[in-house]
Amino acid sequence: MLCILQINACVRLSGDWEVCITKQITTHNHDVDPDVYQTYHESRQVSDDEVVDGVRVLHRGGANRKRILEYIVENSSVQPEMKDVHNLLARLKRESYDFPTMEERINSILRDFTSEKGNLARVYTNQEGAEECISLQSSHMRTMFESFPEVLLIDATHDTNSSNYKLFSFMIHDALGKGQHVQHCLVENERKETLRTACDQFKEGCPSVDSVAVIIIDQDFTELAVLEEQFP
Repeated sequence: MLCILQINACVRLSGDWEVCITKQITTHNHDVDPDVYQTYHESRQVSDDEVVDGVRVLHRGGANRKRILEYIVENSSVQPEMKDVHNLLARLKRESYDFPTMEERINSILRDFTSEKGNLARVYTNQEGAEECISLQSSHMRTMFESFPEVLLIDATHDTNSSNYKLFSFMIHDALGKGQHVQHCLVENERKETLRTACDQFKEGCPSVDSVAVIIIDQDFTELAVLEEQFP
């Protein structure tokens, strides 16, 4: 929906120099009413800081999106939709990760992740306190592995961030033959001890690991001895 603004002008010399408007179109070329206005995303945004603070408190307290939507409607003049509430909560979550150090940001993200029932996150640090392995398993990932544990794929992706961490993804094949992630691990190095930790954390979250019949590995995965030890 686009309104076209048109102004035609010309210069007229009649003793003095003048600019004259010869044609002007400044009207809407579409219907204008409250229903149309409500379709614009900007019209449904919460700009009242007090209401936003209230939403933040409700979200931290575990209120669901329906209750938060009701709170916004009751305490502001906007009429948001459920997707607007989802976007607002996503923005507040991003803002909550604005910490001065990477360690604080990681802590906040992992706390949010594990606040969901069934989600697991583990951090392994070495003697110097450096994080060598961070593993993430959502409740859905664990359920998928319990349903399809027979074929396990371990895929490696390098240079995932500025610290050159490697991403090791554990995957299974579902009933449709599609790959589904069942664990993500960010590892600082590929030493046997680190990879052994990643496998231990996977087995901790997926107790039916003995049902694995086949393991498919990425060509970059070189520590076969670790897999032979972890999945005899």
